[in-house]
Amino acid sequence: MREVLAILVLLTVCGPGLLRGQPVEIDSFHSNGQLTWSAPSGSVCAVEWTPSLVQSADWQQSWVYLKNIVMTNAQETALVPMFYRVTAFTNGLLVPMPVQREWQYLMTNAVGAIWTQSWKVAGTTTIPEMTNAFAFVCSGPDDPWTIHFRSTETQVFMLTHDESSFSERLFWQAGPVGTQWSWPEDEEGYTNTFTIVTNETITALAGIFDCIKIERVDSSPSLIAEYWVAPGIGLVQLSQYDVDPPCEAPEVMLLKSVTDK
Repeated sequence: MREVLAILVLLTVCGPGLLRGQPVEIDSFHSNGQLTWSAPSGSVCAVEWTPSLVQSADWQQSWVYLKNIVMTNAQETALVPMFYRVTAFTNGLLVPMPVQREWQYLMTNAVGAIWTQSWKVAGTTTIPEMTNAFAFVCSGPDDPWTIHFRSTETQVFMLTHDESSFSERLFWQAGPVGTQWSWPEDEEGYTNTFTIVTNETITALAGIFDCIKIERVDSSPSLIAEYWVAPGIGLVQLSQYDVDPPCEAPEVMLLKSVTDK
């Protein structure tokens, strides 16, 4: 559950102050710029700010609007942090993605090739027209790519865009076996459908994980991929069938390690 753990930390022009609400989970806020709070173990938290406490207050998690301000007049005005709060997913996230987290995978294919692949959270991306920030994930060293994800307690979304706008698509989710969701047609006219097919324990190089197995097929219908996702960890195993040349399918990823740097 996403909860607001604390609210109403007020900064004034004449000096830092503290205004507490009930129940208060912020433990302390000092003039040295340190904010301390309490939350259940395993929670994933965010410090948010707003310039005002009106009912429609717009709480922010980034400074995107305070960067690269182009002066068009001799004087400009900006909305700045005056109040802070701490929010938390108290049950954790389906796939936590803190900056610098790295997943290492052993890669194999049907013709016997073996190599290593890594996924790393290089930073975060904020799109002004979108409400949520996304983790900027890049891969390497072979077959480099970048993608943007965000996770809730039960779902993982992928950021997409066309010529005119950004949107997000549901990529993985937790749920009962048989749960389905689909993506709209791609540029080749195919619709991708995802299905939770079972819950399965996977033994990987990084350990033993209880996973949600998700199948992805297109409207031909052809099996595109099978994902084994461990809540709280991320992708543990992937069998990719949509590869070139087809004789190399399936291409299999198996988790070697998860590290935070």
